[in-house]
Amino acid sequence: MNKTELLLPVGNMSMCMAAVHHGADAIYVGVPFFNARGRTTDLSL
Repeated sequence: MNKTELLLPVGNMSMCMAAVHHGADAIYVGVPFFNARGRTTDLSL
């Protein structure tokens, strides 16, 4: 049986913690000036 992976976008650390707490298998983030999520804040490197 195939398992579906839950991949969620996050914009800050509290969003990251919420995603993981609510069952995310993986997260993705945007970095400054290289982000497909245009209207969000970026995490700093």
